[in-house]
Parts: sequence; structure tokens; C-alpha cells
Amino acid sequence: LISNITRIINLELKQPSSPERKQLLGMMADVRGTTGLALANIRAYLLSGDEKFKNLFNKFWTKNTKRFEDLTQQSNLLTSTQKNDFNNFSDARKIFNPLPPKMFEIRASNDWNLANKWLGTKAAPTAFKIKTQLDAMILNQKSLMDKDVMLAESETDFLITLEWILLALGLVLSLI
Repeated sequence: LISNITRIINLELKQPSSPERKQLLGMMADVRGTTGLALANIRAYLLSGDEKFKNLFNKFWTKNTKRFEDLTQQSNLLTSTQKNDFNNFSDARKIFNPLPPKMFEIRASNDWNLANKWLGTKAAPTAFKIKTQLDAMILNQKSLMDKDVMLAESETDFLITLEWILLALGLVLSLI
């Protein structure tokens, strides 16, 4: 939304000045400004849940809709490039229009933050249990590994001693 209306404004600034074009530029500026303010208030409402941001969104979007209608009525003054961007802007508005009421409804519900709720009530406790079991498995494996190392060292010491004995026995037998 913002990038489309900004392109239209940037193109308008290159046009020769006239009273009609100045009025058109004012409409564009109002549409861009109220779009930005409306979107900022949606974000603020979604983050805080504070109704004042929802009310501010509605106020700015009402003005935005009025100024957009004014701009639509004057769209015959737009250049062909501006008309293309204006059509893209109009299409984006059509897609966007039904979204805020849905966002407000979801944010006002008890399960608005379901992902965080599940993270805290389901995923984190389950992960803690799994981590506890994994920690116990690690300790068990380390214990088994330590026993295996001790057994290997003991067997190695025995084999070295046996080799010395066999070497000595072999030397004695060789001498005899």
C-alpha cells in the first residue's frame, strides 16, 4: 500500500503544477499519511490489546477511505503510469480491507496468543521432561563408558603383564 501510493506521489511531483494537481497531491498525501497511521495503530493494538489503538485505526481508516474516494474521483488527472500504480494500490486496498476486523477479532479473543500459550503450557514442560530424561541418559552413558574404560585398562594391564611373563618364560625356555 505505502510503496504504491509513494510511487504515485513521486510521479506527481514531476508533473507541471496547477491548482487541480496540487489538490490531487494533497489527496495522495492524505491517503499515504492515513494509511501509515492506520497501519501503525493496528500494530500497536496487536501488541498491546489497548482499545484506543483500535479506535485510532478506525478513525484514520475512515479518513483514508474518504480521501481514497476523493482520489478515485479525480483519477482521470493521473498519468498512465500513475493509473497503473493507482490500480495496484486499489487492488491492495481490496485485499487489505477485510483483514483489520479479523485481526481485531483474533486479538480480542482469549486464544489470541495461542502459540505462546502452547509454548508455555505444553511445549516447554514437555521439553523440560525430555531434557531431564536426556540428562539421565547422558549420565548413564557416561557411567557405562567409565566402566568400559576401566575394564579396558584392566584388561590391557593384564595382557601387558601376561606378555612380559610369556616373554620371560620364552627366554628361559630358549636358554634351556
